[in-house]
Amino acid sequence: INIIIGTHRLIQKDIEFKNLGFLIIDEEHRFGVAHKEKIKNLKAICVYTTSCHYLDLEYCKNKGIVVTNTPGYATDAIAEYLYFLALCCLKRLPIQIKYGKQEFSDIFLQSELKGKKVGIIGMGNIGKKIADMCYRAGNKIFYYSLNKYIDEYRMIGLQELFTNCDIIFCCLTIDGT
Repeated sequence: INIIIGTHRLIQKDIEFKNLGFLIIDEEHRFGVAHKEKIKNLKAICVYTTSCHYLDLEYCKNKGIVVTNTPGYATDAIAEYLYFLALCCLKRLPIQIKYGKQEFSDIFLQSELKGKKVGIIGMGNIGKKIADMCYRAGNKIFYYSLNKYIDEYRMIGLQELFTNCDIIFCCLTIDGT
């Protein structure tokens, strides 16, 4: 077998490969040294998630194993979900649900997303998508990023972002990229 695609079940103890060169795992999994040693001829690992923080990238580099991820995986869905969570917090939806209140009183309507200063930490695909959504909703966008510059929004320092923004979205992967 040269190429195999599947779940983490492929790297369990009872399954063996003699000459596997390429492995695609369809979900996040703690892929440790023992798993990699089991597949001696491994040349590449492809994950179809945005981040591959759960892989030992240093080990892969030292062994010449190419690691690829899937940039753009679920970008829209993640950005929409984060935007939705911000709206839920502003409208105090958890309190409404907890106490069974579904009313249009000032306490639930007084805080609007429009006009808020939105800070974004990490201006990758998801951060940019959230910035665009918030901008269209009437927000002023600020961001902090170590490696991207986006002309249409204002980049500021991290401390200034925390001090001046009403809502902050952290759009970094677990490994900080």
